[in-house]
Amino acid sequence: MNNSIVLKSNFSKQGQFIYIIILVSLILGFISLPYLKTTISIKSQGLLQSSTEKADLNIPVNGIIKQINLKDNANITAKYTLLVIDANLPEQENSNITERVNLLNQNLADTYQLLKQNHATLNLTTNQYTASWQQYQQEASNALLAKQQNRSIYKIKDYFVKSAVG
Repeated sequence: MNNSIVLKSNFSKQGQFIYIIILVSLILGFISLPYLKTTISIKSQGLLQSSTEKADLNIPVNGIIKQINLKDNANITAKYTLLVIDANLPEQENSNITERVNLLNQNLADTYQLLKQNHATLNLTTNQYTASWQQYQQEASNALLAKQQNRSIYKIKDYFVKSAVG
């Protein structure tokens, strides 16, 4: 017990006063926190949204956004350009799709003609089927020629065998 009394007496009055001042200022600081006002700014990427009201943007055009003229908390007026949209790309895609559909329809028409069994009146419109049909006709002609040559070889062979035996 003697030691604690000695330690207590070693603190000076000036040290105690500083300790009390720091303790009181911390308590006053915590009490005054709800009454202090400060502006807070947050910067982030993401959804742009009005803090007072929401506004939907309905755009009557399809396309690719080329330029965005929107800034946080910016005041805008009527006829202010918010977005620049390139509407040419969907038109180009539509024309490509139309061309593709036309080509597929021509392929279907050629396929129906080939399936009809009446090959004498073929009027093919696509290059793919025309080339394949010409190749088929050439191969069929070559096969017919080979068959005819094979028959004439057998006739010659039969004639030779008959004349040699007889």
